[in-house]
Amino acid sequence: MQVTKEMYLAVVRGLLEAEELLPQTRQTRPAVRRMHRALQEAEELYLAAGEERGPAALEETAAEPVSA
Repeated sequence: MQVTKEMYLAVVRGLLEAEELLPQTRQTRPAVRRMHRALQEAEELYLAAGEERGPAALEETAAEPVSA
């Protein structure tokens, strides 16, 4: 589970840093809201995977190759 947690935290940090870099305008608000929804969705999936299949399943998922 540690690898998956580290990957998740890296994505969260990156999105939050990107949000800080964006100018706060009416045009950027929809993108920021979408980023927040994506973070919430990712967190829910992460937690659900851990609850349903246990920590070993999270490690297996993290080891799977990502297709481009």
